[in-house]
Amino acid sequence: MRLLSRLDGDAFDAAVSAFLQARSTDLDAGKARWRAVAVDGKQLRGSRAAGGKAVWLPAAMDHAGTVLAQRQVDTKSHEAPAFVPLLDGLVPEDAVVTADAAHTQHANGIWPREQGAHYIAVVKGTLPARSSS
Repeated sequence: MRLLSRLDGDAFDAAVSAFLQARSTDLDAGKARWRAVAVDGKQLRGSRAAGGKAVWLPAAMDHAGTVLAQRQVDTKSHEAPAFVPLLDGLVPEDAVVTADAAHTQHANGIWPREQGAHYIAVVKGTLPARSSS
C-alpha cells in the first residue's frame, strides 16, 4: 500500500497498459482483424480527490477485456475532454472505437477518423444541432 501510494498513477498505468498491449499484439500475431476499442468512464466508489469530489477514470478497453489505458479526470472537468488524450498513440489504423453518449462530441468523432480509425457513438436528442457551414 505504501509503495503504490508513492507511485505516479499515470506513469504506472502507462507502463502496465504498454505491457498488456504488447502481450495482446503477440497473441494476435498473424490474425488480420480490426481492433475494437471501447471507451467509458467510471466513478471510483468511495474515492475522494482533493476538494472532496469523487475520482473518475475514463478507460479504453479492447473487446477481449484488456484495459489498454485509463486516465484520472480533473475534478473540475468531465470525461469527454479526456477522450483524445486517452486514445492518443493507442488507436491503430482500422480500429473501431465505440463510446457512450458522454463522449459524443464533434472533436471526439473527428479525431479517430484523422487517425484512420472508425468511430461508433451513441447520439441522444440532447446533442445540439450543428450548422453545415
